[in-house]
Amino acid sequence: NRTVDRVARSNYTQIFGPHAVNMSGTELVISKYGVKAEWPYQLAKRVKEVAISIEQALVYGKVQEDTSGEVRTMGGLIDFITTNVNSSSTTITEALWLDQMQAVFSAGGSVDRILVGAKQKRVISAFTAGLTVNVNLSDRKRGQVVEVLQSDFGQTSILLDRWLRVSDVFGFSRDQAEVKTLRPLQVEPLAKTGDSVKAQVLAEKTLQFERQSHSFRFSALT
Repeated sequence: NRTVDRVARSNYTQIFGPHAVNMSGTELVISKYGVKAEWPYQLAKRVKEVAISIEQALVYGKVQEDTSGEVRTMGGLIDFITTNVNSSSTTITEALWLDQMQAVFSAGGSVDRILVGAKQKRVISAFTAGLTVNVNLSDRKRGQVVEVLQSDFGQTSILLDRWLRVSDVFGFSRDQAEVKTLRPLQVEPLAKTGDSVKAQVLAEKTLQFERQSHSFRFSALT
């Protein structure tokens, strides 16, 4: 029997930053080895920090609101995917992955994305390592890279994410997850104080995630 996930869910928007950039007039004009212009270089680093924070929150964010401190944090994949969670297996295998794919299919869904970290990507790439591969003598490339998994339940792309913990693998479909933006990533100039130039980098975003029973995750891999 097919079970349809109709549970309504909500999420908070989260402010990422503000990350301040503050430079003196002297720093703005002196030359530094390997850096053409210090101000845009520092801004680029702060922008990268905000982008990394957003990416991490999309996976590991927890929905919570601190009314006294006026702080809200958004929920990520780990907060939304609660039905098809394998919290006992320490090694992901092709059979266990297919079990999860089947569970999602039986619930009416179809996973087309798997989000993995570095170690589990190597494990998944070795799913078919026992197959015979013919290599021409003129071919100087060796090794096996798996970017797509095929099964009775469809085609699944493997996405490598450097911020994932070793313990985790997430499976979902692209149309389930959407990043919503209240305020785009932006650089806001601040009032000048004395001989210094100031700015801040920030963004405000959240994750809209639907039909969580049409997704899965592993949470105890080693």
